[in-house]
Amino acid sequence: MFLSDERGQVIDYDGDPANGLTPILSTDSKSFAMTINPDLATHADALAALGYELTEQETP
Repeated sequence: MFLSDERGQVIDYDGDPANGLTPILSTDSKSFAMTINPDLATHADALAALGYELTEQETP
């Protein structure tokens, strides 16, 4: 997951464009973002860490 501003522009989390775009959260064990929150295993975990509450919805 990448950080973005109010216009949806992606922001490099570590601010260093020389090392590529750095995510704010990741489930990739080799990602720098895992040093921020190493307890993420799924995309749902990452969303929850950012304060989102996921609910299941039935489709008709």
